Amino acid sequence: MHETADTRRWVDTAARIVSEALAPAIIVTAVVAAVAWDSTDTAGQAVVWSAVCVLFSAVIPMGFVLGGVRAGRWEDHHVADRARRRWPLVVGAVSVGAGTVLVLALGGPTDLVTLGVTMGAVLAVVWVVTDRWSWKVSVHALAAAVGASTATALGGWAGALVAWPLALLVGWSRVRLRAHTPGQVGVGALLGAAAMAAFLLLR
Repeated sequence: MHETADTRRWVDTAARIVSEALAPAIIVTAVVAAVAWDSTDTAGQAVVWSAVCVLFSAVIPMGFVLGGVRAGRWEDHHVADRARRRWPLVVGAVSVGAGTVLVLALGGPTDLVTLGVTMGAVLAVVWVVTDRWSWKVSVHALAAAVGASTATALGGWAGALVAWPLALLVGWSRVRLRAHTPGQVGVGALLGAAAMAAFLLLR
């Protein structure tokens, strides 16, 4: 079916909204908070450990990216150019690793340590695929699969019925915006699901 100019504009706008509203940093924040809530005894503990982990897994990596945008190192916060994704991925993996070590040293929840290890490992894999094999894995799709897997593990069928359609919507948005190919979205989703499977096996 041929799209009119108006239809194309509205659909592209919807795709951009989905892509921003369900960006990796937002999903990671939700996942960390959910795991912290599930693995602590009080709301206060959940808030404290969530704050620590979100700082290292979302705030610092995104701050680095936004700083790079302001400095002109990349064109936007999505870092669309594959060749320029090396340092955002490296900084993300190192930051997650540092946060994980801190949580471990402070006697934090074991589940958050395990989550940090799996997140750091999958970021390292994405870096290798991106840098060595010159292939741009969709981090959006990866994060969406992590979020959907977490919702399924913690919320059962109710969580799955809400989260997996949203994950598919994220994948659609990245293809629609021509940010990734279907294959890059599919590999990202598989890596995210595999990371969470590893987390669930190790926790």
